[in-house]
Amino acid sequence: MAIQNSKLIRKKPPVAHANRKGKSPTILTDTKVETLLSTPNEWYVIAEFQIVILRFVFSYEQTLMSDLVRFWYGSLFLFGSYYTLIKDGHVRVDVLYTNFTEKNKAKINLFGSLILGIPLCLTIFLKGMACKQCVLNQPIMNFETSQSTQGMNIKYLMAGFLIIFALTMLIQFVVYFLRSLNIIKEE
Repeated sequence: MAIQNSKLIRKKPPVAHANRKGKSPTILTDTKVETLLSTPNEWYVIAEFQIVILRFVFSYEQTLMSDLVRFWYGSLFLFGSYYTLIKDGHVRVDVLYTNFTEKNKAKINLFGSLILGIPLCLTIFLKGMACKQCVLNQPIMNFETSQSTQGMNIKYLMAGFLIIFALTMLIQFVVYFLRSLNIIKEE
């Protein structure tokens, strides 16, 4: 409340259920995700620049450097896909999609989430974590390392990255599905 000209004026509180674009919120807010993703990207660029200089100017290369680049790119693409989905930046047939009405866009998002997105994430979970020897469980349980003696000894983290990727994408696809369903029912 604010006092103005000896009268009490009530200010309306900000809407807590919508972000700055008026869309319903996601698990992580836009600013948190941007902060989480932008800081490591700056490190990647600096480190990649150093690796390029060492490799191509000084002809110095080690297994650790190539492992580092492979893991960085893998994590960047896996975690960046969640952020891109939040920002509605994934590629569809955008030539047609941009001209559609909100209801038709919702139908495409509903179809894509239900037929493509959710089954993909469930397949990663069910096939990768069904048993102790499966492709996602075994590297984590055995702390699988690089085959080279000088490589990175954290190979098991990529399996963990895939689990986090599948979980975050599954959550976001379910949100997309429910949001699209709500748009279709409203109209």
